[in-house]
Amino acid sequence: MNLHRLILVGLIALFLSSCEMPMEKQDAVLTYEEATLTQEDVLLYFANMSGEFDSLAELENLKKDWLTKQIIISQAKDKLPKKETNLTREMLQYESDLLYFKYLSSYIRSKLNTQVSTEEIDSFYTANSTLLKTQEPFVKSVYISVPSHLKKEYRIKYWVRSKSEKFQEKLNIYCYKNAKTFEDFDNEWLPISKLKQVAQISESNKISLREKGLVEYETDSLRHYLFISEVMPKGSALPREQADKVIKEMITNIRKKKLQNELEKRIANKVEEVLEHK
Repeated sequence: MNLHRLILVGLIALFLSSCEMPMEKQDAVLTYEEATLTQEDVLLYFANMSGEFDSLAELENLKKDWLTKQIIISQAKDKLPKKETNLTREMLQYESDLLYFKYLSSYIRSKLNTQVSTEEIDSFYTANSTLLKTQEPFVKSVYISVPSHLKKEYRIKYWVRSKSEKFQEKLNIYCYKNAKTFEDFDNEWLPISKLKQVAQISESNKISLREKGLVEYETDSLRHYLFISEVMPKGSALPREQADKVIKEMITNIRKKKLQNELEKRIANKVEEVLEHK
């Protein structure tokens, strides 16, 4: 905890301790029926907060939230059938499930090998290429946005479609000087959803990106040029640069499942061993 936080928590503690209340309830900030919000609860709440905040406003929010929960709990106990307010069994089951999850996570984390070799990825890609399909169209594209008032910006639409090195150089120089955005995505395949996000295309624009060609549109004070050079339909084999990321995650998940099965088998064997001696 930094010095500013220590001082703030100290001031809150001083403020709370200075509040007038009976001696036997000096630790209580707020009470409702048999429940008590203590100074320790408040200090712990503020100690766990980060960033700038209004301490008095946050204290009021804490008190309101705490009191809201206590009133709900009180009314639930009055209105619900007795069997529904007895949560002992549910709490034990929740504790059991939570402890198992924490132990499983710790077991997997301590034993998991997260390194996936190129050879493993190549082998997986070859064996499962039919499963690695695009869930949406992918495209190769160039996206440029320039201020609408810019002079001679019309040349962009000729340069961007040209494969000539001369015109590509002109485009690069012009965009370096004038463009707000100039992105060729390293000539890699990009899902349409990601392209729409980068190029500020919403559903209201009604712009189709499923065909090759140049798309021009305006938003506020910008003019946008989006040139699509190649299109890969939905259901095609996933591009390799995209597939590598997916495969690595899939291999890692397979390893996690294997470790989980290993732990569950050990526990099942322990269960059988215990039952044999009963």
